Amino acid sequence: MATGERDKEQGFYAAYEEHTKTLRTWLVAYGIGAPVLFLTQPTLMATLKASGEGKIIGILFLTGVGIQVILAALNKTIMWRLYSAELDREKVNKGGLVLRVCDWLSEKYLIDFIADLATILLFAAATSKVFRIVLAAA
Repeated sequence: MATGERDKEQGFYAAYEEHTKTLRTWLVAYGIGAPVLFLTQPTLMATLKASGEGKIIGILFLTGVGIQVILAALNKTIMWRLYSAELDREKVNKGGLVLRVCDWLSEKYLIDFIADLATILLFAAATSKVFRIVLAAA
């Protein structure tokens, strides 16, 4: 690969990496921050509790955060395995099922996309329920 092409490739990856970090940070912050806001506002908490939907709203938010934490742990584990194999070229040459699975998973962007989309949909559902409840009580 020519140097110019490699620079271009690195530029695309750097942008991808930055967007990934930013999105994951926003998703986890929202998934934790919104329920904390509800729990610390007595009027809002009472309204949600009276609606009978507080539990499902909490589950939607925590499930979204859980998906992001699991995805981060999975990606971290995969990258560590690939990195450690790269340090020991003998392991790479021998292969092994775990290494082959990690290599295969590292190429599957669709896993990240589906997890992010699921998280966004869960948060949207929870947020929609909160707005519907609050507006109905107003």
